Amino acid sequence: SFHLRLGRHEDYRPAEPADTRWFLEKVVELGFDGFQLDPAHIESTEEGYLKEIGEFAREHGLYVEFGSAGVDPIRLIRDIKAAHLMGAEVVRTFLGYDPRLPKAERERRLAQAEQNLRQVAPYAERFGVRIAIENHVDVMVKELKELIWMVGSEWVGVCLDTTNNLWLGEDPLPAARELAPYVFATHLKDCLMAPELAPQRVAPLALGQGNVPLADILAVVREGSGLDRFTIEVPTEVG
Repeated sequence: SFHLRLGRHEDYRPAEPADTRWFLEKVVELGFDGFQLDPAHIESTEEGYLKEIGEFAREHGLYVEFGSAGVDPIRLIRDIKAAHLMGAEVVRTFLGYDPRLPKAERERRLAQAEQNLRQVAPYAERFGVRIAIENHVDVMVKELKELIWMVGSEWVGVCLDTTNNLWLGEDPLPAARELAPYVFATHLKDCLMAPELAPQRVAPLALGQGNVPLADILAVVREGSGLDRFTIEVPTEVG
């Protein structure tokens, strides 16, 4: 709902859109430990503006994660630099592939993603910002795990979404077990898993209202990755 309130969703324009400062103050008001921002959530990419976000986070003891989209080297390097200016230690991105693509085309795109990530990894190390690739309803667990392994960089890992693999017919708990050693960030969310809904239709719900085994997933990720922060992403329908 926060990104809708910011007025940057193509299908929804609030009468009085909020700005990034409002969002940051809301994070503090709600007692959260940090936040994840996407480029669409900010008003500027100017160095001074990005540093102001970082200064606000430091003043309030908040962690920062930044977003990107895809693995195009130019775009990803740009967003890594922006993350660095904000004091973010992680850039979350995704591959963005159509899961219905023919096998040969998927393999070609995954090979290209590997090359791109190998190219970008030194920049991630240089700026101290890790790349977290989300399981974004576009890649199977086996494919994502193999991609991370083939890139072979400690600066490239996973943003684990706790429900996305359901859309591909994969159970979220085994998915978490497979990906846990590579997790740098999360999209923690819940949904209703029911035979009449899965795998093509999954009903998103507020945390605790669904039946995703979140406690088990959190325990698996903590043990496997050492991650000590979990970022919440609860989808909100427009209107």
